[in-house]
Amino acid sequence: ASRPLDLDRDGFVLAEGAAVVVLERLEVAVARGAHILAEIEGEAMTFSPGSDGVPGADAAQMARSLQLALVTSGRIQSEVDLIALHAAGSVEGDRLEARAVRMIFGAAARHHLYTPALKSHLGHALAASGPLSLAVVLEGMRRQEIPGTRNLMREDPEVDLDANPKGPRPDTLRVAMVNATGWAHNATLAICHPASMRPIPATFETAERAR
Repeated sequence: ASRPLDLDRDGFVLAEGAAVVVLERLEVAVARGAHILAEIEGEAMTFSPGSDGVPGADAAQMARSLQLALVTSGRIQSEVDLIALHAAGSVEGDRLEARAVRMIFGAAARHHLYTPALKSHLGHALAASGPLSLAVVLEGMRRQEIPGTRNLMREDPEVDLDANPKGPRPDTLRVAMVNATGWAHNATLAICHPASMRPIPATFETAERAR
C-alpha cells in the first residue's frame, strides 16, 4: 500500500491514472457563463541544480516555491486552508517537504493547516499526479470537505503536520495549494474557491469590449 508520511513508509507505489481540467482566462469564463470550479491565483516553479536530480532533495527550494506561489497569489499564510502535499512515500522526501511547509507556515503549522497526502489513495501516477491532486482538491472545494490521508497508522514525528488521517471531514476549504516535486524542481499552485474570488478588474471588461 502507498503509505506517505507513515513512520514505516519505504518508498512510493507506482500507479496509473489521469485527470483533465479546462484552463481559461477568468474574464472569458465569466463572459460565457462557465461554471467556474476555482481560480488559479498564483503559481511558482523552482529548480535546485545542486540536488543531483533527486526528487525533493532540497527543502529550501521547495519552501521558496511555496513562498513564491503565495506572493503571486496575493495571499498570506493564514488564508491558506490546505496544502495537497507531493508526499510520494520516501522517508527523506516526505520529511523534507514537511520541513519546507513549516519553514513558510511556521513550526505550529499542524494546528492551523491541513496537509493531506493524496498519493496514499492511489499511489504515484508520475506526470498525472499533479492533475489528480488538483482534481481531488477541486472536489473538496465543491463539497467543502477536507480530503483525508489513507494508510497513516503511525505518524512520523519528523513530519509533524496534520494530514487528516481519519478520512474526509467537513470544513471550510476556500484557499488551497497543490505541491508537486520532480527531478530537481518543485512546482506549486495556489487556487481559491469561486466564493473567495476577488472582483474582476474593470480593465478586463474594457479589453473585452475593445476586441
